[in-house]
Amino acid sequence: MPSGSAPPIPALQACLAEIPAGDTWLAMCTNGDALPLAAWAITLGGHVAIGLGDYPYDRFGAPHHGELIEKVASLARTLGRPVATPDQTREILGIRPRPDLPKGRTPSNIGRVEAR
Repeated sequence: MPSGSAPPIPALQACLAEIPAGDTWLAMCTNGDALPLAAWAITLGGHVAIGLGDYPYDRFGAPHHGELIEKVASLARTLGRPVATPDQTREILGIRPRPDLPKGRTPSNIGRVEAR
C-alpha cells in the first residue's frame, strides 16, 4: 500500500476474500507505518512484514530491525497469536535451512572486513 495510512478493515477483508482458504498471506506497508495494519493481519490470521526500509518509525527513537520485529511479536502475543520460531518461519516461507557457518563466524560478522 503506497501510503502512510493503513487500509480500512473492509478493504483488507475484500482483499482476503480473494485469497484461497488455507493459503499463507502477509501484510506489509510501503512508505507507511505498518503497525496498525499488523494488528489487523495478526487478528485475521496473516503474517506481517516490517522493516526500517519501509518507514523510519521515528516515534521509537532510532530502532533497529530486531526492535521492530519484537514489537510485532509482542503485539502477536498480546493478541493471543503464537510467534513462529526462525525454523518455523523458514518452513512457512519455503526457505531451506542455512548451512552451518564456518567456525568462529556468526550471522552478524559474515562479510565484515576485519582490520589487520
